[in-house]
Amino acid sequence: MSLFARIFFVGLLALPAAAQVPDLAEYRTVDSALTTSIAPSVSGGLAPQPAYLGVQVSLQPEMRLLIEHVEPDSPAAKAGIKPGQILAKHGDEAVRSVDAFREFLHRHRPGDVVTLGFYIASENKIFLRKLVLGAPSQPLTPPTHKISFGALFFNRDLGAVVAGVNKGSPAEKAQLKPQDLILRANGKLISTRFEFFDFLTACQPNDKIQLLVQREKNQVLVPVTLEGAPDEPKDNLGWDTRTRTLFKKAIYQLAVIPIEFPDMKLNEKITKQDWDDAFFSTGQYVGKKNSTGTTVYGSMNDYYQEVSFGKLKVQGKVFDPVLLTRTRKDYSVDPNKKQLFTDVLDRIVAKDPKALEPYDGFFFLFAGPKFAQVRNNVFWPHRTTMKYQKETLSVFISPEGGEKMATISTPTHEFGHMLGLPDLYALPEVPGMEGVGVWCTMANGDGIFGRPSHFSVWCKETLGWMQPTVIDPSVRQKLILSPASSSPKEAFKVLVRPDGSEYFLLENRIKSGFDKSLPAEGLLIWRVVGKSKPLLEESHGISGPDGPRLYLGLVPYPSKANRSFTPFTTPSSRSPMGGGLPVYITNIQRLADGRITFWIGYEIH
Repeated sequence: MSLFARIFFVGLLALPAAAQVPDLAEYRTVDSALTTSIAPSVSGGLAPQPAYLGVQVSLQPEMRLLIEHVEPDSPAAKAGIKPGQILAKHGDEAVRSVDAFREFLHRHRPGDVVTLGFYIASENKIFLRKLVLGAPSQPLTPPTHKISFGALFFNRDLGAVVAGVNKGSPAEKAQLKPQDLILRANGKLISTRFEFFDFLTACQPNDKIQLLVQREKNQVLVPVTLEGAPDEPKDNLGWDTRTRTLFKKAIYQLAVIPIEFPDMKLNEKITKQDWDDAFFSTGQYVGKKNSTGTTVYGSMNDYYQEVSFGKLKVQGKVFDPVLLTRTRKDYSVDPNKKQLFTDVLDRIVAKDPKALEPYDGFFFLFAGPKFAQVRNNVFWPHRTTMKYQKETLSVFISPEGGEKMATISTPTHEFGHMLGLPDLYALPEVPGMEGVGVWCTMANGDGIFGRPSHFSVWCKETLGWMQPTVIDPSVRQKLILSPASSSPKEAFKVLVRPDGSEYFLLENRIKSGFDKSLPAEGLLIWRVVGKSKPLLEESHGISGPDGPRLYLGLVPYPSKANRSFTPFTTPSSRSPMGGGLPVYITNIQRLADGRITFWIGYEIH
């Protein structure tokens, strides 16, 4: 028995038995849950920051906090808080500990108005005071535009000395000259070329600026009208692009182009109709074997119809095979990694100049088994873009399979990139990187066995296929979650930060349809921070790269390792950024009918 099979079997034995159906009268569904909304960020889309007051406190008798120190120019100092004062309340809560006060602040955002209660011993009363919380730092944001000025500067410490002027640039139009020394810009003293670059960064296209320039022995004023720099191409034409514009149309038109070479011909047993069935058929490519004897579980179109709840259909055409004159080895060592694609398209267009017009993307299906052994080779299965006849084309490539017809697994993963999704697996060349394993086809899915597992709820929400119900973890409620495959609404988004910059996604995965090969069923908890990729919080508590691939039967909740997910469990719900709303997901149970129940907001210790 293989290591994977042993882990799979042991994991299944370790799963808890399905719980008896409790009294569900108190439980709310995604339709009846107490919801919240994502509040606009006050940080301009920056990484989330906890609120900041500017005091150091210590716990005193009678559960009150002594203000020991107040940082100068802090929100506390501006509000008149002074060392020696006694803090007795924060918000509606009585002070319990330093940690509780910290959590209170971290539940808020910079700019929030809070109420603090201060104890006055001489009057034996608590007086309330409202104040505005600040931020611990004031990070800048990169400009949304680039400025064209058009001058080169000497690498000297003497100041911003012009070395040359670009033809047609704002600098040339303003008649700046080599050896001009810029002394001031809009009255601001310029001591180095770097100070001038910073000045330009803060400017806008079409701004009119005034430069004071030392020209030989004279100082002259030079008016300059700035221009916006040309936009960089939106399509990254690198070898293997991942972050793309999301495809949101209902039908994707895909061209499938088989390719053969002098040293490797296509398998004669596999016909165009076989590939048409594998990629575009509906409901018929299942429960049988393909032309080379491999069991099939559905077409790529069937897969996307299922995971998108019918919102995406994959249509297209399988072209006649294209025979190239160069060998696979020739193309594999060609420094122009797109030459293979260009040669194929040239042959197609030579027969029909309009052959490429109806398609959203192109799939190059090369003869033989896997050929490339390194990731940046043209024959390594990947998705990329290319320029062809002034058009930017979206393409991907994968092997035909050789003696055995390739399954839909790898093309289904690569097609996910065509839709705009990133890789979610761990790259072997990046030590310590954590992927999400078999729990999403944008990671490892099922490998090569022809039944790719569902996308994670994060992928489905990203593409607009699911609409999770947004909830506040501080609002107590008992919830029930049906399988994610049953409805595009069956998921919860638990906000760690009110602006949605950090949250958890909860989905209930069961073994059905293309998820039939999952190693276990239950609640998956996905952590999302900022714009980063989702990470899986495995119930078994093993962190890092090993988490998604060990004890697979114990990854979903509940398990013998965990039936809760709180700041004090392992894994912990605490924010890696610090602060945020405390998340308590407790009493997780899997019912006999496959639904999941849990409590949220109940601080159980």
